[in-house]
Amino acid sequence: PKVWLTKVELNSEKAEALVSGKTADFKTLDQQLFIFQEQAQIQSVDLTNLLIGKKGETEFSFYLYLKPQIFHFNE
Repeated sequence: PKVWLTKVELNSEKAEALVSGKTADFKTLDQQLFIFQEQAQIQSVDLTNLLIGKKGETEFSFYLYLKPQIFHFNE
């Protein structure tokens, strides 16, 4: 889907990322959230902010809660 991420704040200690961005409509955002939810490294997705304009354009923020082992690397 055509989603533009404008900001990503990663907190490795909490294994979470705050993601902000824009998309043409809510349906496209919904598709992107579904893709994230299906990833094995992601525990959950929490939509925290949503603005929908008159023409359907959408601005959003959501948290990605990651599995902590994503930050552990094999040496």
